[in-house]
Amino acid sequence: MTTSKTRSSGRSARRPWLRSTVKVLLLAVVAGAMLHVAGGVRAASDRSVAGTIVSQVTASDCTSPIGLCTAGEFRGGIQGSFEFRATSITPSADSPATGIVFYTGDLTVHTKDGDLIVKDAGVVKSTGGDVASVSTIVGGTASLAQASGSIRISGTFQAGCVDCKYEGRLAVP
Repeated sequence: MTTSKTRSSGRSARRPWLRSTVKVLLLAVVAGAMLHVAGGVRAASDRSVAGTIVSQVTASDCTSPIGLCTAGEFRGGIQGSFEFRATSITPSADSPATGIVFYTGDLTVHTKDGDLIVKDAGVVKSTGGDVASVSTIVGGTASLAQASGSIRISGTFQAGCVDCKYEGRLAVP
């Protein structure tokens, strides 16, 4: 009896790292499996989107605190009519020389699957011309209620978005 106890306790005393190593490996396997499953779910609902945007400045029903709204259409990976409501325009120290101002705004795209709610932040040449922005998808309605992602918009702004393109990612759980 003493021999088996000694042998058993001797093994534990000689390999204290074994139990902690097994735990770490088990956690790594479980975590890897969970990431693989989550990655599979993400891949099924996360997709690249790209297309064009056409819009024009509109005064009807404009609720912008600074009086700038546009309306138009998304075509391509995201399809539907939209309204944009500027929430701020901020010049920089270089604006007098460059004509570039920063803006933020709220964008709602009406698709066949529901509305996408988007926060837009960008730069525009105030005299007309180049526009570029990063638009963060923060939610939506109907089947797009938990939508997320980000798109980049670039093009020409002349009383609206002409020759504008977008690309990015849209995730819908």
